[in-house]
Amino acid sequence: MNTIMNTAEFIRVTDLLKKEKIAKNSGNIFAAMMAMRENRPEAICADGFKMSIQASEDHYCQKDDEGSYVSVEVGFPSPSEPLLDEYGDDGVYGYVPLTVVDATVESCSMSSKPLYPIPA
Repeated sequence: MNTIMNTAEFIRVTDLLKKEKIAKNSGNIFAAMMAMRENRPEAICADGFKMSIQASEDHYCQKDDEGSYVSVEVGFPSPSEPLLDEYGDDGVYGYVPLTVVDATVESCSMSSKPLYPIPA
């Protein structure tokens, strides 16, 4: 299932889905631990542009004083994206502001909006 949303909403929704998956597996400690470590799905534009957007204590990201992410880790954009160049190289871009991520996704095609797959 695909849905259109911005990066902040993508992070919020995938965090909620992860919490539900952990709660559902609470009787199986191994499955619950695996759910905690699971990465988010790739963000995919209508024109085929893809990139990984991750945010957790294990990624290069930052929260504001209210606990909302203000920057995220972007990985392996395909094709490469010049808007990300100042945040890293070799495929991993750290502490990328959400506004830059949204601009990156919106620039992948003039007619496309960000399409974030939401796991079932």
